Amino acid sequence: MQVSQAHPGADLTVSGRVGGANVADLRQVVLAGLDAGTGEFLLDVQGLMVTDRCVLGMMLEAHRRAVRHDRTLYLVNVPSELDRLLRRTRLDRILNYRLDLEELSLVGVK
Repeated sequence: MQVSQAHPGADLTVSGRVGGANVADLRQVVLAGLDAGTGEFLLDVQGLMVTDRCVLGMMLEAHRRAVRHDRTLYLVNVPSELDRLLRRTRLDRILNYRLDLEELSLVGVK
């Protein structure tokens, strides 16, 4: 798993395989990013391969943390496999996500 961030509190880009073995590392980075900034927080998951459902729990936890800190978490560049998983689990009704950044800009985010 690779994570890149310009500075604390800034948007994150995540790629690689994420599952039960390393989801705690991703959780730590995402929650620290949410705690360090303000406003919208974009989590670019274009290169993310979800290997089990632990990742969904982390995304839900991050969403709840964002709400508690008056932030909005957006998952962007969501791969089709993750999109299907979010829809199947009905998390698409809770999480803010867009299939690509262009779609996000059309609704006035960043």
